Amino acid sequence: MQKPIPKDFTVTGVPVQIQVTDASGNVIDLGAATSDSNGNFKISWTPPEEGMYTVSANFAGDDSYGTSWADTGLLV
Repeated sequence: MQKPIPKDFTVTGVPVQIQVTDASGNVIDLGAATSDSNGNFKISWTPPEEGMYTVSANFAGDDSYGTSWADTGLLV
């Protein structure tokens, strides 16, 4: 059941661990980003070279939410 967030309630984000895997299978750990009140997150990164990368985001879960993860592709 969804309800609006009360006006006096402070929303805090959750940590999302972000990794990138290059075309050769090398994994680069970019660290953690904190989501905003809408669940969006971002992190700054400069790839070491051109190519196809898989970006993986993982939320480990907490007392309120279960684990969550997603992958997407990025061509640099």
